[in-house]
Parts: sequence; structure tokens; C-alpha cells
Amino acid sequence: PPKYIQPQCFYPSCDVGTSSFVPCFEVVIQLESSGKWPEKIPAIQNIVTSFYVTICRTLSNQCHILTTPTKDYFDVLKDGYVFRIRIYYPSLLSLMKKEADGGNVSMATKFTNLEHMMVTRPLITSFLSGLQSQYRSFGPGTRLC
Repeated sequence: PPKYIQPQCFYPSCDVGTSSFVPCFEVVIQLESSGKWPEKIPAIQNIVTSFYVTICRTLSNQCHILTTPTKDYFDVLKDGYVFRIRIYYPSLLSLMKKEADGGNVSMATKFTNLEHMMVTRPLITSFLSGLQSQYRSFGPGTRLC
């Protein structure tokens, strides 16, 4: 695969007419903060994972869409496209930051990765979209490497 596409973003194709692997489109679903959520990181992660399993089961049973749940995301294969969907709960990020600030090196790495994936990347995408809508020549005149 090309170097600029992450290998973990490839999904085996079920269609005979397509290539053997198709790239995933990243999707982030942001949930609202609520006092009903637990205050422990593993408990929140377990709830999010159960959301993945429930959503996959529903899409599979009611819509007959091929899905694959994992601990950190779920993949949806629809019409030759693969969507890698992650749920973002903002309070999880703040809890992870507290642990990382407390000296937990492992949590600091997880916090940085999660912040990049769930906050920074969507912010850049939004900024580029706004730039494109304001300056019509930006898209055709720009090449991202």
C-alpha cells in the first residue's frame, strides 16, 4: 500500500469486482457529556465498546449491512466503501488527561493519540472545509502529500 495511507485502514473487499483491499473512511461520532456516565476510564471504554456491538448488531439485522465491531471502533462495509466509525466522549479525554498529568506515561501516550484522532484531525478537516468554501480555488490548487 502507499506510504501515506495507514495499513490498518485497509479492509478486505467482499466484492469480486473491486480491488482486494479498500481504504477506510474515518468517521467520528461525538456524544454529549452527561452526569449519568461513570467516572472510571475502563467503565467508559466498556460502555463505548458495547455501543459498537449494539450498533453493529442493529445494522446487520435490520439493514443487512456487513459490520465488524472491535474494542476501539467498528467498520461498516456499504456499496464498496468502508467506514471506520469511532465514538468520542469528551469527558473520557479529560479523565485521561488527569491520569497523564499524574505521571502515568502509558496514559499520556493514549491521551495524545486520542486527542489527535478525535479533536485535532476533525478540527483540521473543518478548517480546510471552511477554507474551501470561502476560496473556491483552494481545493483544485492544493495538493496534500
